[in-house]
Amino acid sequence: MNKAIQWLTDPDRKYSDGLRMYAEVFGTDKQYDFFAGATDPGIGSLHFNLLEEKIRKAARLLPSAEESVPEVKISKRPEKADTSRSNPDKIRIVDNPLVDVTALPEELQQLYFDNKKLTLDIATEHASMKQAATDQERAVHLANAKRIEKQRAENWQAIDLWWKQNKPEAGQKLVTESVDSKRKETLRKAIHRAEQEIASGTLDDKKIKAREEKLAAWKKELEDLKK
Repeated sequence: MNKAIQWLTDPDRKYSDGLRMYAEVFGTDKQYDFFAGATDPGIGSLHFNLLEEKIRKAARLLPSAEESVPEVKISKRPEKADTSRSNPDKIRIVDNPLVDVTALPEELQQLYFDNKKLTLDIATEHASMKQAATDQERAVHLANAKRIEKQRAENWQAIDLWWKQNKPEAGQKLVTESVDSKRKETLRKAIHRAEQEIASGTLDDKKIKAREEKLAAWKKELEDLKK
């Protein structure tokens, strides 16, 4: 079991640990800035859910990943009939591989994660249909399943429509992000080094002033790149 899977299955997992793991696997790219901009969000929050998505992918890239990555359960469901369709624990929730969820606006990101829960809800309704004692009970669960399926389809439609209209050109995006990512990493190192030099107390007033001027310029450039 690799450390990504260990993090995913740890009920007390920390956002900061997942963020460090992301940087190890994917580097400090544009999405890293998105995650690093959050102030220690808790499990179940939007940023935490998005980070879990990325760490599940990282688990396949890290060494000793013989085991499959477990799905993170959004809600607990009672044991139902042992079929892949009716048992929520056996439902495989498939994400849209063409959509980068971190690039979506916040309201569509929420719909993205709502759909995972809706998929589990649909499976529960199908399981209840199989165990219903009367046709009337089965009809109720069938109606519930259809209503939830309609909501899920509407969510995907909204996500797909936005993505088709707003997704960046793949080639241009990769080149721009690569250049920006390298520059941001250079700036971070320069800022860190300058701050350490100032804090060391070994510089005279003239050198301190020069470092502070450079720091201000570097921080502004880094902030502009993040935007």
